[in-house]
Amino acid sequence: MASIADFTDPYPLYSIPDFTQFNYVENYNAAVDGLEGEYTWFEYVPTRLADAAAGSVPAIVTLHGNLNDTRVQAESSGWLELACTEDLIVLAPEWQDVVYESGSDEPQPNFFGCDGLQNDRIITWLDMMFAKYPQIDTHRVYVTGLSAGSSASELYGVKYADTFAAVGGVSGPGIDKEEITQIVENWDGTLVPFTYLCGNHDFFGMIPVDGSSQNSFPVAEDGTRIQAVDPRVPIFPIIQAYQKANGLEVQEMDMSLDPWFGIKFDEVNDIMLGEKSAREGVLLGADGQPVMKLVAIKDQAHWNWKPEAAYLWEFFQTFSR
Repeated sequence: MASIADFTDPYPLYSIPDFTQFNYVENYNAAVDGLEGEYTWFEYVPTRLADAAAGSVPAIVTLHGNLNDTRVQAESSGWLELACTEDLIVLAPEWQDVVYESGSDEPQPNFFGCDGLQNDRIITWLDMMFAKYPQIDTHRVYVTGLSAGSSASELYGVKYADTFAAVGGVSGPGIDKEEITQIVENWDGTLVPFTYLCGNHDFFGMIPVDGSSQNSFPVAEDGTRIQAVDPRVPIFPIIQAYQKANGLEVQEMDMSLDPWFGIKFDEVNDIMLGEKSAREGVLLGADGQPVMKLVAIKDQAHWNWKPEAAYLWEFFQTFSR
């Protein structure tokens, strides 16, 4: 009921990927070896990688946001364009078993009305993908996602640390923070490199981490905002959990140390992501190399920003499992 121009001008529009560059496979309500039920996922393999040597190609698993169509996640995240320039295979599953409408605790079917590749199922499914695509380097498999998919990525990063070489969250609230914290409580596993990007105009208000965002949406006439009443929003326990998983000092929140993430970084850099400016905080591991990066993006809302994929890939490719 509105003109597109009213809402896009003066913002740039981004084209969809060129699918002629892919061997693109859609799987609707399909079987997964070793699992009961029917599942949906999408495979994006650049055509030139069809005959790549065994174990030579990194893979990106990208998880959509709550209620979303996983194809939109693949196409709007920037990973498909990057796949063609960096020689990556991108896998996009319908990972949610059930979804929850805003303000409801009643489970609803996911976007495709199928079973979800959630928790252990995603590993069983990946084993089938590895068998189908022997060119995948199973030491270089990375997980990332948007919103609820970001939180799930952060959970799977520690839950399946033997599978994923690094984790990248985008606009993720702290939905799974309790389980993540529990998993790392007595952590003696491998390091789990982690980077997280969030806009300062995110309507859930994850940053600043003290809940002081004035750009999140109000839920009451007195100005109370979503992050104050929804316990799934705050992310600081996830930052602490990943500090622990990476053998770093687990810091308490102190907003005087950093205005967005409330911790002391080893390095702080002003960077550009496409046309957007951002502030990058870096934590160094025992070897002196970055093992965690937390990024606040100016004027970014609760959605993908395609230059984030290149940023994540620059981080990911320094790690193998």
